[in-house]
Amino acid sequence: IFDADMPVAVDTSNNNFSVRGALRITFPNETGIILNVSDTYNITWNKFGEILFVNISYSKNSDSGPWIPIINNWDANVPYPWTVPVDAITQTARVKITDANDPNVFNISSYDFIIRGKIELLKPDIDEPDWIVDNVTQIIWVPTGNFTWVRIEGSTNGFADESQTWNISEKLLNCPSGVTCVYNYTVERNKVSPNVKIRVSDWAMPNLVNDTSTQSFKIKGKITVDSPNSGIEEWVAGFNISSSPITWTAVGNIGDVKIELYDGTNWHTVIDSIDATAGSYQNWTVPHSAVKTSKQAYIKITDIDEPSVNDTSDNPFLIKGYLKITHPSTFEAAVVDSTYNINWTKTGIYQGEDTVKIEYNTNDGPWKLMNRTGGGDSSAVDVSLGGFPWKVPDDLSSNVKIRITRNLHPMVNDTFDHIKLLVV
Repeated sequence: IFDADMPVAVDTSNNNFSVRGALRITFPNETGIILNVSDTYNITWNKFGEILFVNISYSKNSDSGPWIPIINNWDANVPYPWTVPVDAITQTARVKITDANDPNVFNISSYDFIIRGKIELLKPDIDEPDWIVDNVTQIIWVPTGNFTWVRIEGSTNGFADESQTWNISEKLLNCPSGVTCVYNYTVERNKVSPNVKIRVSDWAMPNLVNDTSTQSFKIKGKITVDSPNSGIEEWVAGFNISSSPITWTAVGNIGDVKIELYDGTNWHTVIDSIDATAGSYQNWTVPHSAVKTSKQAYIKITDIDEPSVNDTSDNPFLIKGYLKITHPSTFEAAVVDSTYNINWTKTGIYQGEDTVKIEYNTNDGPWKLMNRTGGGDSSAVDVSLGGFPWKVPDDLSSNVKIRITRNLHPMVNDTFDHIKLLVV
């Protein structure tokens, strides 16, 4: 420095000093910034002076570091396109930029910003099949970014608000970034609703990192027919089912149910409506037209309000007719060469020529056909006649049994023990 009027008055600094450039980060460098892992953002700055190359790093711990390298020796005149790494998740991120040739020339962003992961909920999402209470179903998602814990929630009002939100898993270990996660959920009985959605969130940032089902789906109740169900049950046409009632289990807020019988050909309404909580019904008489010669019958129970909630017997069961000898009804004698009436009652209407075979034996010997008074035998007697005039043979015995059998369904039969054949 010298006096312009007296050039001989001059002084020079005693020590050397340097002139440096300067750096000022412009992005990310404001409040409220949120970056997503795996997305790309331009880191930008202003430079002052002849700075040719810069080193860029970031911290997950505000300006305290440690500083994690992003890129070194980057052209100081070109913004850097930073693809945020999956391990960078934090709520206190900062960026630092440094002159590659002078580590004393640097700048740190002034405000913390957030780096968050992502969640993609794969199931349930779109066109999800109805969920059934007590059944196990899968919730599937893929995280992007490495965050340790997730929260799984459901809503019975489609997350219109949080008043009907429930926790499925409050804190569940997450999968590594890009790995498909599966959670097996047993559907709870008290969550029946036509408007259900599922949400999976980062446990540490639930409001910032989450995904929710795109479409709502139903959670429905469940009906199980308990009996008749095994296939060993037998019902008899014309009789009340009290000895083998219909029983069921209903779970999941089911109101009234309808009970129907399928006989192998036709459906019959057992009862139009009964409270599902009753669990049993027996006040019904089996129709005569429902009989079959093989197991073909099923019971179906349906939720009246939600008909897709129903159950049918697992195995078919038998509905059969009935025969009962009404005469003879007590121990009595039949006189040789006389007419002795064999009478019966029956239930059930079998398809086809419905006849009975009437036989007798003596002293537990072989069964024999009867002869009709006026001609013919007892091999195929119209069941609807309800009687047969037996021409009593000369086959004396004090131990005579009579048997009547449905020809279309031989297991339907009746035997009377015993009468006496005698000569008067």
